[in-house]
Amino acid sequence: MSPDFLDTLLNAAGITLLALTALSAGVLAFNKFAPARYVAERHDLALASLLLAPIVLLIALQPSATEIIRIAAEATPIASSEGGMNAAALAMPATSAPSTSTGIRVEWPLIALVGWTAISLALLARLGRDLLGLEHLRRDSQPTRIPSHIKLSRKIEVRTSETATSPLLVGYLRPVILLPRNFSFDDSARPVLEHEIAHLERRDPWTVLGLRFLIIPLWWVAPLHALLPILNTTREALCDSRAARITQTPHHLATALLDAASRSLMSSTTRQIPALALASTPSRSALAARIDHLTSPRVLKRRHSPMRLSIILPLLATSALVLTPHVGAAATVYVAPEPAQT
Repeated sequence: MSPDFLDTLLNAAGITLLALTALSAGVLAFNKFAPARYVAERHDLALASLLLAPIVLLIALQPSATEIIRIAAEATPIASSEGGMNAAALAMPATSAPSTSTGIRVEWPLIALVGWTAISLALLARLGRDLLGLEHLRRDSQPTRIPSHIKLSRKIEVRTSETATSPLLVGYLRPVILLPRNFSFDDSARPVLEHEIAHLERRDPWTVLGLRFLIIPLWWVAPLHALLPILNTTREALCDSRAARITQTPHHLATALLDAASRSLMSSTTRQIPALALASTPSRSALAARIDHLTSPRVLKRRHSPMRLSIILPLLATSALVLTPHVGAAATVYVAPEPAQT
């Protein structure tokens, strides 16, 4: 890999970092000051910003200009061994002689590339560990039967697990809901199960997996990590809304969240759950926001906002295409001499 390309890659990375820093600041400001009812908008704006990172990087790597070279004027002809002119050499611009310096010089771009590769491989190994952890979690579970009085919106396999401390959605091609051994099928059971089904309907497991793959090569874009908590909190709130609308019992789901959080605080043992598992138990920072969302009158109303991912992402990508500078090496175009006019 040439030093010029490494320098170009570092410059493009710097542009991407600056662009995502500015965009993430806007997303964080929107998350803080926008009305509380804008849950879907917060989610889609954060997701679009995450997906924009590789787009900005690819745009920045585009050639900075087009250099047109006329063969007759700037090419260096080289005589062939038969005394004739080497036609292939006409397309080759003259280059300076290679440097004969023997001094040792630190190649910072190469060091950066080695560091990026090492960390990316470590993150890839962690992702593989989490995928294996999901499989082990499912393999160690036992099938169970839902009581007949609980009617779910979708048929899905339900199993119990000694490891699970709260309901989890696990799997991609054959997803299952894992329940703790002591899970009680009371009034809160149906909304909790519908919450996990909402993850499945929204294809959240695939979204989470895709973002993990996205972060692996772009781990150095620090602003992206600030957007992940917004995405996680709003994703859970959207599933809460869907479960509340289906069951019409948002207060039961709110009670279940409080009970789950209480059990988590009082538990003396900590069990490692793979990061890819979608659990209904809220974190401490998100608990208050989710309870507030569930206890508001708007939770049972479906909002249709024009600020959706299908609109936000094309708008951001178009803006990036216009505003992102190109730092790639100039594209060279060789033009044959025009025929002489008689």
